[in-house]
Amino acid sequence: MIETPYDDDIIILQKSINKTVMPYGPPPMQRQVEGKIGQLASAAPTSASDMASFINKRAKASNEAVTGDGDLVADYASGRAQLDAIRDDELPPAIRALPKPQRGAVIERQAGERKALNGMLSELVAKRDAYIADRRAANKVQSRTASSFDQAVEATLQAQIKK
Repeated sequence: MIETPYDDDIIILQKSINKTVMPYGPPPMQRQVEGKIGQLASAAPTSASDMASFINKRAKASNEAVTGDGDLVADYASGRAQLDAIRDDELPPAIRALPKPQRGAVIERQAGERKALNGMLSELVAKRDAYIADRRAANKVQSRTASSFDQAVEATLQAQIKK
């Protein structure tokens, strides 16, 4: 893992995106979604940034904030979930408390906020990816010019292969 100057900002944006998640469905599925959201908080910064980058790349097509099912915002926005087909006790409390005609508007507002945040995150992820590519390229050049045990072993093996 390569640390980048963009990791902290990526993590902050991903945390904001995670606040738009609305777990729904049976209680075990809701707990699973909440657990996925919590992974970011407990991960090391470089890992958290990497996870956010992965999810952001998927979000371009699906508006996901977590992988898998159970996020009402992503499922509603993609058409995988219809509000009238979800039992009230499987809706998030904030949505359940609203009159039925207002529920869709609130979810759509969350989806719009998520889309805007994902747009900002995409820019940072692109900068992060470019930074990592540059660092890897620099490390390859360094490893070719540096004298190391691995290079000595590789040279010996190459010599033996030629025999």
